[in-house]
Amino acid sequence: STQTLSRRLHDRGATYQLIKDNTRRDAAIALLTNSKLTIKEIAYQVGFKETSSFSKAFKQWVGVSPSDYRVGWFLLMLSSLKKW
Repeated sequence: STQTLSRRLHDRGATYQLIKDNTRRDAAIALLTNSKLTIKEIAYQVGFKETSSFSKAFKQWVGVSPSDYRVGWFLLMLSSLKKW
């Protein structure tokens, strides 16, 4: 039942929303770093109807906007290639 699930999650220090947010965050990071999808497309893929809502949530999860995250990841990859 829903109550049983909520109680068991609570006993483990989790909530449905926390699991959902973590799943969305991880999927968004994977798509930002491994695809050429637009931010709008990624937002839709991870379950957001509005890009602005996705961007706001992503910034809360990670500390930077999705586009800044993608640029930072790209720059990190470029700098690691230069070491070779």
